[in-house]
Amino acid sequence: MANTILKWALLVLTIIITLAVFSQVVTRYVIDYPLPFSEELARFLVVWIAFLGGAIAVRQKALIGMDAVIKLLPKALQKTTNVLVFVITTVFLITLMISGIYMVEQTANQLSPAMSLSMSIPYLAIPIGSFFMLCNVIANVVDKQGVN
Repeated sequence: MANTILKWALLVLTIIITLAVFSQVVTRYVIDYPLPFSEELARFLVVWIAFLGGAIAVRQKALIGMDAVIKLLPKALQKTTNVLVFVITTVFLITLMISGIYMVEQTANQLSPAMSLSMSIPYLAIPIGSFFMLCNVIANVVDKQGVN
């Protein structure tokens, strides 16, 4: 369910970024008056798309992995390596989530130059995206183990 919502959010963000960039091109080259906010909006949306898209990619196992190397190992070592990869990934995502929360707190009173938007909004993509990536890493492990 959460991944369905993420996919819809990604669709909406992609539509918004497309419209922002298109309007920037039109106003810059046709009207000769570039929109002051469109580049900043596009930059912030790219960050959100990357982190939310990363969560979907984790669930679909579409990220670059070491599967080819792991499959060359003996069966017993494959399981150990998979557990090690899971632990390292989990620790990394928890660290990223905590660091992201810290960055959101640190930038809460800072405003973006063009849109006067709190900088905590673009930085919020880090803990939220990391949380969903972590949930999907765990879901992949549960699926692999056959636990329902």
